[in-house]
Amino acid sequence: MRKLLLLFFIASLIGSCQVNRSIDTSPDFRDGKVEEILTRAFSKAGGWDRWQSLSSISYKKRSILFLENGEIESDITQFHEYRLKPELSASIFWRKNGERHSITIKDNQANKYLNGELVTENDPGTYKSFLSAYYVLFMPFKLADEGVILSYEGVETLEEGSKVDVIKATYAPDQHENHSTADIWYYFFDVEDGSYLASMVYHEPTYAFINNTVINTELPLTMNMYRESFRVDEKRNKKFLRGEFYYSDYIMSFSDR
Repeated sequence: MRKLLLLFFIASLIGSCQVNRSIDTSPDFRDGKVEEILTRAFSKAGGWDRWQSLSSISYKKRSILFLENGEIESDITQFHEYRLKPELSASIFWRKNGERHSITIKDNQANKYLNGELVTENDPGTYKSFLSAYYVLFMPFKLADEGVILSYEGVETLEEGSKVDVIKATYAPDQHENHSTADIWYYFFDVEDGSYLASMVYHEPTYAFINNTVINTELPLTMNMYRESFRVDEKRNKKFLRGEFYYSDYIMSFSDR
């Protein structure tokens, strides 16, 4: 079944989205310090040119969410397949309670299926969730997206002792369809080599701190293998572990720009 879905994805999923922009043409790097940090971060993550030539990617993701008392709220393993060129399209599928769930992304819309039958057509909430997952997957490169307002917030020290440059990002989904939410994000980059170490988001009324605990640097593009999300306060004091995210089975293909 998975092979058939993969063939279907490769052969027929076609959608539309904003084309990746060159860092040289992005209007959001007017801050010289931001440009310096992100140029170093892009290089550390595999390089801007390589990111621009990525045409497709597939991977497996396990997401475990916890309640404040430590109990598991949900545990889902999904298979993601994205095609970035010539346009963006995607297929996501998983099993739950013996039933087959899937989502297709096409023409800036998301359709949901249950056991192969269409159950929800053009679901805006599902599409926004996809944009968020797509955005997180390709950090730090997605900070060059159109409309993202970036500012340099100085140097801080993370809990484990790493010194980091902090970049704040704000979004305007009412003006840019490629933005999924208006949440305020903070991104933390190692001051020495530019590695993308962590992020924090304010999703009213709560804060979440996400640590890129394990990364794979042997792939053409650096990708996460294990991430932890903590519910925190505004000063990053941890309250409880909210989520664990495991990534594996990456397959990438590249083409000429």
